[in-house]
Amino acid sequence: MKRQKSSIFFKMIVMILVPVIITLTIMQAVLLREAGGELNKLSSQQVGDNSLMAAKNTEAFFYKYRMISEQMAANTYVAEVFTKVKDPTDRISEMPQYQQILSDMKDSASLDTENVLFTWYADADTSQLIQNDGFVAKAEWDVTSRPWYKVKDLGATLLVPPYADTSTGKTIVSLVSPVFEPGTRNVVGFAGIDLLLDTLGENFKTYKLGETGFFILCSDDGRIIYHPDPEMLDKSVDEMDISEEALAALKSGESIGISYEFEGTDVYGVTQPVGDTGWMVLTGLPDEEYGKIVKGLNTRAGIILVAGALAIALIIYLIAKSIINPMKRLAEGVERIADGELDVSIDVRTNDEVGLIADGVRKTTDRLSQYVAYIEEITLILDDVASGNLDFVLTQDYSGEFAKRKNALINISESLSSTLSQIGTAADQVAAGAKNVSDASVALSQGAAEQASSVEELSSSIAEISSQTKSNAENANRADGITLQTRQHAQVGDEDMQEMLAAMEEINSSSASISKIIKVIDEIAFQT
Repeated sequence: MKRQKSSIFFKMIVMILVPVIITLTIMQAVLLREAGGELNKLSSQQVGDNSLMAAKNTEAFFYKYRMISEQMAANTYVAEVFTKVKDPTDRISEMPQYQQILSDMKDSASLDTENVLFTWYADADTSQLIQNDGFVAKAEWDVTSRPWYKVKDLGATLLVPPYADTSTGKTIVSLVSPVFEPGTRNVVGFAGIDLLLDTLGENFKTYKLGETGFFILCSDDGRIIYHPDPEMLDKSVDEMDISEEALAALKSGESIGISYEFEGTDVYGVTQPVGDTGWMVLTGLPDEEYGKIVKGLNTRAGIILVAGALAIALIIYLIAKSIINPMKRLAEGVERIADGELDVSIDVRTNDEVGLIADGVRKTTDRLSQYVAYIEEITLILDDVASGNLDFVLTQDYSGEFAKRKNALINISESLSSTLSQIGTAADQVAAGAKNVSDASVALSQGAAEQASSVEELSSSIAEISSQTKSNAENANRADGITLQTRQHAQVGDEDMQEMLAAMEEINSSSASISKIIKVIDEIAFQT
């Protein structure tokens, strides 16, 4: 059997798996592109959200103490004292309300002893300052030289830029609120709270931006409050190793997403203002990590694609085997049938098209087996017919085209029987004619014998007559005539015998000719 150049199994694998893989690859590329864009947006959003979170937490940190400062500024005892004091000689520490005011300052400071360094009040007109620890500024202390004195004109709480505390040497900030004259918006003094920034720095240390991201916190005067490198603390933002674009965005006071260079590394970050304090948060996430999520997604997608392709290939393999194996068994059975084995068992039982083909092959095999029985019976019958037996019976149920063969055999049998019957009748007639011919031949033989005897007698007579020639001249002439007539009859008899032999040869072809020959023989016999 000629083998196929390529199997259906291989074609199924190629024609199904390859388009599926190509389709999945295209879909993956499109989805990864879209997902990559979305992930970049999400990463950007994550950086922005972390920047906003750090700014909000910082704002909340200051808001808590701002509320304390404003509550201190709303103290009626303080407002009354600052309104009454008009001359530096009128010492606040000597007024009867002082002890109550001092107690209130201590209570405010006790709300957060970890971060609150001091709480204090200052009079705007007499430059007097009192603290929660009982400290009273000297007479030469000048309120107008303080950076927070501008609160008098602002009429609102102010976050003072960081500065070094003279007593502790630590960097602190002050939240200063205006104390108004009762019933007016006239600023008569200040309520302040000095805060340590250690906790704020510790909070920033806990913030995470990916694995290698960072946070930077700057005050409104451009001083670095928090930096991943402790050596950069309290330095100006201008001293940081960042690109000009990032520095400009940081000084803009606005929320801006920007790609910039930080200490020689390409990063993406966001500048985020801390409320209305003027402080700024700067974040940075290295591009390598920034794109790490997309790269990881690509890797995982590739793994999923390969795994999916393998799974699909396995499924196609199993499906193909379930189709090909029955087809192989079916092909083997058909090949055996083609080789003449009609008792082949087609062991293929499926509920699909292959099963239908197998059923068709089984039916074909059954039909071919019936055809073999037909052919064998026809062969035997033809052998009988060749042997002269025309009396046969067809036992098989001939169907389809073989029904015509059955009818043809029956017609042949009837036709041969009729012909042979006619031949038998003709043979009987020929036998009868031959008997007549035989009888005629016997009669003819007897006539010839008689003629021979007559000739012998005649010869004897001629001898006798010869001796009497002279006396019996007339008798000699008459004997001569008889002799001549006898010879003529003998010649005629010989011709009749030739005709009879020819007639006997023609007996088999026509009984009518035999009758004529018999009649001629009879006439000849009659004549002789």
